[in-house]
Amino acid sequence: MWEPQVPALEAVGLNVLWPDLRWHGASTVSSASFSVDACTADVLGLLCNASAECALVCGYGFGGMVALKLALMAPYRVRGLVLVDATYGMASTPSDAFSMSFANAFLRFSTIAWQSGLFAQALTRNSPAQRDYVSGELARHARDGVRYRAIWKAMTTFNCRSQLMNIACPTLLVSAAGAESTSRQANIIARVMTAAQQVSLPDCGYLMNMDNPREFNKAMISFVQSICNPLGG
Repeated sequence: MWEPQVPALEAVGLNVLWPDLRWHGASTVSSASFSVDACTADVLGLLCNASAECALVCGYGFGGMVALKLALMAPYRVRGLVLVDATYGMASTPSDAFSMSFANAFLRFSTIAWQSGLFAQALTRNSPAQRDYVSGELARHARDGVRYRAIWKAMTTFNCRSQLMNIACPTLLVSAAGAESTSRQANIIARVMTAAQQVSLPDCGYLMNMDNPREFNKAMISFVQSICNPLGG
């Protein structure tokens, strides 16, 4: 999903690592556990193996949770954060937890295949061109119920809202214009994290980096250049 960004970032002198998170993409499902912490440890190990003392870390949705956790777990490794469709937790307030309890009950009594179709339709409502991509990814998860449920549990139990004040690195919060649910949490993050700034992209849906790569890349490169000199290393 990051293919529209890699050439643009490399063109300004950045070395780009774009791994598949545990149990995502081409990675295999193993007997190891799945959680935000486990994925964060994987990314930290990748940075160590690549001899990257610090990095600008970009995460989308669940990947944003991993990016936030990395900034908390190893702040010395994180030069800055780019959080797309930012969330510090799906059930971190009493009202969100109440809503999530209904969602979990509903999902327990429906098939995974039906759920993946519903999510694909909801996530691509404003960008039908991406529907095949999202449907394919979700269908792959739906074929493995253990993986699907583990990822859903990791997403819905993560909560770092009370720790946001401990993240001091420069942060860019990217949302789609008109996405009220995404913007709500991004607004809270921006208030708590004093080094955070926000940008709202027009003409795009949930997959904003694919729907409007020109504006997304422009915002990301501008942020990178404001905190470091990529050509200087």
